Parts: sequence; C-alpha cells; structure tokens
Amino acid sequence: MGYTYNPKARGQVPQRRRGRATNLILFGLLVAVLILCQLPAFAQRAAGSIAGTVADKSGAVIPDAKVTLKNEANNSTFDGTTNGSGIFSFTCCLSETGACG
Repeated sequence: MGYTYNPKARGQVPQRRRGRATNLILFGLLVAVLILCQLPAFAQRAAGSIAGTVADKSGAVIPDAKVTLKNEANNSTFDGTTNGSGIFSFTCCLSETGACG
C-alpha cells in the first residue's frame, strides 16, 4: 500500500518536455528561415532615380528649367522642373508602366 518508485516512469516527464521544447525551437527556426528567404525577393524590385543639373554653355545653372524624362521602351514621358539651384530629380519604379515621380 504505498508508492512504488519507477525510474522509467519518472524519466519520461523530462523527456516529453525536451521534445516539446525541441519542437518549438525547430518551428521557430523554420519560421525564421521562411521569413529570411523572402527578403531577397524584395531586393529584386526594379527601381532607381535619375538626378542632374541643368546648366548653360558657360556653366551657369538654369533654375526653373523644364526637364522631360522619356522612357524609350514605351514612349512614355515624365515632366519636371529644376529647383533654384538648377537640380532636377526623378524617382522611378521601372515596370510595365514605367511610373516615375
């Protein structure tokens, strides 16, 4: 009428806990790998910018000059103007539409 000591039964409890912890660690690693594998896909975005300065033959900058950017692939154009220092800038996402801003 008493308690019977069984070392095998007692050893199963920690074994089960280690199994759960291992499964959680493996699941976490799997999730981390899946997230990290998608990061290079964001780097494949085709985007860029074009900037420059408009100046006359003597090197003097031309403020408020009209600048036109033309996409020769689809003949779309984008208009802009230089700032007070003669600098223009276009930020583009190169896609089918060739959208620029």
